[in-house]
Amino acid sequence: MILPVSKTVPKQVPEKSSVAAIAPAELEAPDLLDILAIWNEKRAGRLMPARGDVLPGPMGRRLRNVSLLSVLDGDYEFRIIGDTHVQAYGARHQGKRLSEVIAMAPGFGDALKKSVDIVVRKRIPIAYRGAIGRDVGDARFIWLETMFLPLGSTDDAVDHVMTASVYVPRDGIWPSSPTII
Repeated sequence: MILPVSKTVPKQVPEKSSVAAIAPAELEAPDLLDILAIWNEKRAGRLMPARGDVLPGPMGRRLRNVSLLSVLDGDYEFRIIGDTHVQAYGARHQGKRLSEVIAMAPGFGDALKKSVDIVVRKRIPIAYRGAIGRDVGDARFIWLETMFLPLGSTDDAVDHVMTASVYVPRDGIWPSSPTII
């Protein structure tokens, strides 16, 4: 994994989190820029590529940074969870619905749902970057850069949302094993 070189990565855990929406073109992490380039290439002038256009083959080594949610009637299901996400959150939610994650971890789940809802409703990619502070007590990372990309077999509706992220672990290393929730 290539960690991003960003002026916004804190040297120590800040007291308060500071995460902001950015344009996907403003991403700095090389793996995310590669994923965005693949997504753009595979959409070939459409609003979004289909799932089969980008996963799994074209992502290659970048699959570790990717998670995939299926769009269900009023909910979402985690279909793929990359190892980077498991390290960052200490959980493997594959096969779970987002509503289940919200019940287990309301703050994280609600924030994730808001982002996924935006992508599904507007059919556009979105991205965020920022520092995660002590106000998120159980966070395993101090910085993230993440994007949400719509996927659909037609431009009329999003049927999957692909997330891709990079994280900087607290204390410079990941805990030895995730808690599987």
